[in-house]
Amino acid sequence: MKKIMSTLIAAALLTTHITGLRANAATYSRLVDNDPIASGCSFNYGYMTYYSGISGSYNNDMRLSDLSIRNDANAEWCFPAIYTSVKSCNVTLRVYLNHTNFTDPGAIYLVKTQSDSSTVIGTIDQKYAIGGWNELSKTISKSKYIDIYSVSVGSSYGTYKQLGADAINLEISY
Repeated sequence: MKKIMSTLIAAALLTTHITGLRANAATYSRLVDNDPIASGCSFNYGYMTYYSGISGSYNNDMRLSDLSIRNDANAEWCFPAIYTSVKSCNVTLRVYLNHTNFTDPGAIYLVKTQSDSSTVIGTIDQKYAIGGWNELSKTISKSKYIDIYSVSVGSSYGTYKQLGADAINLEISY
């Protein structure tokens, strides 16, 4: 019996070492649609129009700007803040894009924190993005702790294309 237990403990330790699992590892996520009623979170926007009954979009709705009129459209998905005591974490942002009118070639995605301002996670060429979930990821570090409460997207100024906003799925792990 001792030999079996020793073997099991050794296997568990080896697996932990190989996979890099840590005892204090954690993952937090937020899935937010552009429709605040559907997601139970808030959605703020500037110069974007709401469309419903859109086939292929997440939850059959989306937001779209007409940057031929204004080139400073933006959107923000707000949610209950994710607080961690760590100073560094991996941020994975999945953005749902599935409409031919989403044409901004450099949509800039950021996470916002209460302790600092914003951190750019990356940009997506919405015109050539795959239909469905598109992924950006980045490791972020702060001087005290991580406290993310929203994701925002802005147009790449001067492009005069249409910026689209649908759903986001934010995952934070450390």
